Parts: sequence; C-alpha cells; structure tokens
Amino acid sequence: MTASWTYYGFQMALLGNGSDGGVARIATRARLYLSTSVPNIDETVGVWNEVSGGGYAPRAITHTDWAYTPNPSRIVLTDIVWPIAGTLEGIAGAYITDSLGKVMAWWDKVPNLSMNPGDFVLLDSLTLRLNGVTP
Repeated sequence: MTASWTYYGFQMALLGNGSDGGVARIATRARLYLSTSVPNIDETVGVWNEVSGGGYAPRAITHTDWAYTPNPSRIVLTDIVWPIAGTLEGIAGAYITDSLGKVMAWWDKVPNLSMNPGDFVLLDSLTLRLNGVTP
C-alpha cells in the first residue's frame, strides 16, 4: 500500500488545524539577523545574531498572518514593515522562531542592508513551500 499526501494534508502541515500543529501556528515571531550570523537550523552549529537598536523589535506573528495556496503547497507571510529610527549595518536576512525562540526557517538578503533613519525594512511575501511532494 502506498501512502500519499493530499492537498488537505499539505495545508495541515503548513497551517495546522484549530489549535494544533502546522508551521503557521507554531511560529510566533519574525526577526531580522545580522551578517555576523551563521545560519543553520541545527542550533548547535548555527549562530543567530539578531538586529538591535535603530527602532528595531521582533514582530509577533500568528496563523492569521499566513495565506495558504495549493499546487505547489505553500504559505506566504503577510508583508511586515520595520521603520528604521537609527543607523543599522549588516542586515543579512529574516527568520521566524517559535515561542521558545527556536529557529524554524530563514531567508537570506544578498547583498546585506545598511539602513539610515527614515528607511524601512520590508519583508515582502516570505514563502514556505513543501518541495518535491505531489499528492
């Protein structure tokens, strides 16, 4: 017997159902990291240096901030804008964490960003996708 995923299964893996599971229900913060970071999902190897100062603070996110689209199955985070009140150097990307601060996924920004007062950082359509699986 061969097991297969359905689009509903994909949706539950990404969004969850009710109060259970799914990346969108587990992720609680969107954050920015510096170029001094060493991104790796294995936190025994990875180093995550979060941006600080310049008016920056991590943003709370909930499952309602994600939109699901099938074929290919993916969730897209609602755009997040960080207005910059001071000078920030070396912004290398964004990442999401769970309620314990554990890294779940990240997105690199190449080249790194240097920001000045009045600038803003826009996280535009960050996407998580199930790759290589067909229902």
